[in-house]
Amino acid sequence: MKSPVLFCVLGTLIVFVTLNVYQTASWIPHPSATLTRDSFTDFVSKAVDIQTKTEEEVEKNEERSYDEEKGLPVDIGRLKHHGFDHRVAGLSCPAYPGLNEALYQQVQEEITYWRDIPADSLTTSPYQCVGSQQQKKKYLTFEPDEGGWNNIRIALETVVAMAVVMGRVLVLPPSQEFSRMSTHLGYDDFYHLASIQSELASLEVITFQDFLEREVVTGRILADPITGKPIQPPGGRTDWNGLLKNYESAKQGHGSTLWNWWRGVATPLLWDYGECIAVFPEPTGSREECAETRGWRYTTEEDENRVQRYLIQIEAEDAARMQKRPNDKRPAWAVRVETYNNRPTPIDAPPVQRMGEILAHRSKLCIYNHILQQEPVLHAMGEQIGTRFLVHFYAFLFLEDWRHDVWLKRFVRDHLRYVDEIQCAAARVVAKLHEFAHDDQSNPTGSYDTMHVRRGDFISFYKQTVQSGEQLYEDHVKQVIAENRTIYIATDEQDKKYFETLGRHNKLYYLEDFKDLLKDVNPNYFGMLDQLIASTGDVFIGTFYSTFSGFINRLRGYRSQKAQLPGYELGGIKSYYTFGDKGLTYARSMMLTYRSVRQAFWTNEFPVGWRDLDYGLHEDSIKR
Repeated sequence: MKSPVLFCVLGTLIVFVTLNVYQTASWIPHPSATLTRDSFTDFVSKAVDIQTKTEEEVEKNEERSYDEEKGLPVDIGRLKHHGFDHRVAGLSCPAYPGLNEALYQQVQEEITYWRDIPADSLTTSPYQCVGSQQQKKKYLTFEPDEGGWNNIRIALETVVAMAVVMGRVLVLPPSQEFSRMSTHLGYDDFYHLASIQSELASLEVITFQDFLEREVVTGRILADPITGKPIQPPGGRTDWNGLLKNYESAKQGHGSTLWNWWRGVATPLLWDYGECIAVFPEPTGSREECAETRGWRYTTEEDENRVQRYLIQIEAEDAARMQKRPNDKRPAWAVRVETYNNRPTPIDAPPVQRMGEILAHRSKLCIYNHILQQEPVLHAMGEQIGTRFLVHFYAFLFLEDWRHDVWLKRFVRDHLRYVDEIQCAAARVVAKLHEFAHDDQSNPTGSYDTMHVRRGDFISFYKQTVQSGEQLYEDHVKQVIAENRTIYIATDEQDKKYFETLGRHNKLYYLEDFKDLLKDVNPNYFGMLDQLIASTGDVFIGTFYSTFSGFINRLRGYRSQKAQLPGYELGGIKSYYTFGDKGLTYARSMMLTYRSVRQAFWTNEFPVGWRDLDYGLHEDSIKR
């Protein structure tokens, strides 16, 4: 029989160590200004209790216990899933014929920019109460962006992040034809959405069909304001999969029928990212006493007035700054954003300082107030209404509590990533690139550089980026990439003669050169593959104005922070931009240094989206 004294000693030691981690780390299970040391101790006690249950007790309580490896048991409905035998914050690719297995394993670690932080998995929205069993679900629906994939991705990231911080169930639009893709697809074709919600307490996802059938036509939420009866979709149809096209939105076809009906049913979220930032005040009420609010923690008018005062203070500081510059004719916001050049705001700075940095030219706050918080369904409309979310989530969403802010950025980094099929295909190509570039004497590590050259519609729409192949090499490549270096090029240029000049100086590879490694890969994934591969180069040269290049740079930012590459302290990365118009000279090396967010937000990405996201985390709290 084991000594009870020993168990007491071990239990005391566990609590002692955990509390010491809490003292040295800034993360907390529910990062709220009102969480006390006592409530944290209570959380730890519950966690220790769960871990010490017998196997029989764990089996009995399986449906309500959190299993770190398998996640929370959830009903995924019609969501596609890509395997539940792994955590999203990991990568394990099957062996592949013709690849050096040791190198392939090494590359999988190389391309893994995300991290596994168990504490983040337990964190929830600041608007949700702790341990509430009676919470009434609320929902966020949205229309896809009308553009190409990377515009669609940017809007999706923003909407997913909003659902997470609001604590709302995210309702995915019906699977549909996306611009420049050959089949009808859903977001769960590209992301591990089913797995994410199985392992995180902060996100629940449902398909539009499941939402209509379970919640709408049954009358569980919403009702006809006149008859009080359940609302019925057009023609009684609940399955709209395969009928819509994202580029038609609500303007024509089945999209017009569905979205115009739904816009009249749900509460519209009329936030224009060009005019305001979306602000999420920290509720000051208790996270434990929520019986009267059905598990929700609402803000008060004082909470909302408090964040409004931040804007007033920023405007006053802008005015004072301009008084000292009587000859400066620029707008006050333009002067403000320059004050952040190579001077990032500390991660844990007071809210007014952090707000000042992401505000850019905007002069309004779109506050997630107590009225919106109580709406059962919010709906984000498409671009024809002027609420297109073509803005990086971190340049639009402002969370008053810095701990929630950095947690949300980690959520996108660590969990909202392309599915393993895409990641592993990219790893195969990267492994081969290392082999091709390797030289025992001059390049023992097999390093290489990468480029993204956007031509196609940019020749018409963004003539400032147009240049000849000779200009590309003479004005851009030879300045930063050495002679004879291996270069991987992601491009939509069909005529490879365009790269002849560059090819006389460097060894060039394209995705089509690796067809033998991609035989079983969905062709709709090729654009994502190009991005992942291009993000791994020592030096990267992208196309200005391209959201494709922009995301490559964010991936490079994530990698730089994890590997602590030169310049990582300020978020700088070894990336450059090409252009044809000399007026864009400023863009050439902008990614080497720290710059605050500024319009037009979609033209490139900003270090605030990847810099120092693990701030305050104890190293022992990160799985590797």
